[in-house]
Amino acid sequence: MAGCSRYYARVTAQSNLGISVYEEENVTGLMTGYPVPQQKRVDLDNWLDAPYNRWAFQHVSEILPTAQISRGTGSIARLRRLPIVLSVVTFDDVDGNPMTVYDMLRASYTDGFIVLRKGKIISEQYFNGMRPDTKHLAASVSEVLIGSLAGMAAKRGRLYPSTPVVEVVPELRASAFGDATVQQVLDMQVALTNTTDAATVRAKWRSHKLAAGWRKAPSAEPEGIFVYLKSIQKSGDHGQAFQYAPTNTDTLGWIVERTAAIHLPDALSRDIWTKLGAEHDAYITLDRRGTAFAAAGFCATLRDLARFGQMHLQDGFFNGRQIVPAEWIADFRFGTDKPATPSSLWADVFPNGRYRNHWHTTGNKNGAYFSIGIYGQALWIDPKAKVVIVKLSSAPQPFDENMARNTFRGFEAITDALMQH
Repeated sequence: MAGCSRYYARVTAQSNLGISVYEEENVTGLMTGYPVPQQKRVDLDNWLDAPYNRWAFQHVSEILPTAQISRGTGSIARLRRLPIVLSVVTFDDVDGNPMTVYDMLRASYTDGFIVLRKGKIISEQYFNGMRPDTKHLAASVSEVLIGSLAGMAAKRGRLYPSTPVVEVVPELRASAFGDATVQQVLDMQVALTNTTDAATVRAKWRSHKLAAGWRKAPSAEPEGIFVYLKSIQKSGDHGQAFQYAPTNTDTLGWIVERTAAIHLPDALSRDIWTKLGAEHDAYITLDRRGTAFAAAGFCATLRDLARFGQMHLQDGFFNGRQIVPAEWIADFRFGTDKPATPSSLWADVFPNGRYRNHWHTTGNKNGAYFSIGIYGQALWIDPKAKVVIVKLSSAPQPFDENMARNTFRGFEAITDALMQH
């Protein structure tokens, strides 16, 4: 890892704790001025679009209604530091050209990046004005928090994965989810209509965002997430194939609320955030009727998401307590009942991977598993290397396949380098 000094020259501020802060200023110039001129304003019309999302993803609570996820009054679970320079770790990108970790971070519009090994922070970097106390949109990484709540409910005997959804949420009887099992929702094997057609996927995502309050309604106010879920229709038989759809996570959120008999933000606080020893409260976006957007609305700091990842790496045990059941984690890591087809999202990247309990597994030599969200969010856990990586970003497009592949390659290069360190 020689030659790292030329990368540190690009750092505008670096603390004695090994935290690197790049580009301290507001690099976009958005939301500046007194008052803010129209061309620099970020609002409900543009916050998901580039370049406005570069500011918006760190200020979601200033744009949308949100609910607090309290950390409680307990002590913070301290993370020790053992700084190691990773910026010059090099790997081949998807085109076969050498790429450093630093170049991968910059090319993928990273806002925050942290690497833990054996529970210690070895790299913590911030870009684009983000800071250690900034709460950033996690997008679809939200899924694994909701999946974890389901696992905890199952351990308590409040939820049985084999139960039909209709027995928990009768309101979904006529929808695609009514005769699916909770496990099929967890594994995204619910039979939905035309989910592989790109135009249909875009249209469904537009409708989903409107229901969640993420876009301004064109006319009448949308009726919210729960009404939207009831409108989704079935096509085919459940359990035949993996079909990625965020509506599964919203359905799971409804199931969790019903079994917990409390609202989802309160369940996240009670069962995870207060137990994790988080540094900061988190929050989640709400639709216009006060329903939490389980599929994508979670927002938290970089370190707190790393704590959540470390808890999973330690088989659900963290901050002196068992939080997520170890057997729940073992089920998606080692379970033998694979889906009928592997995850169509990443089958060519991780041919031995699968999707289970709202996690992607890679099937690679280290048994890594991950969650990934639109616009470049990622949580990567490598049990063999004992590494947790969190990357929070504000990329221009919701999904860029090459960018995601390069991110995966960078993560694997980091774990390979650390295992030799």
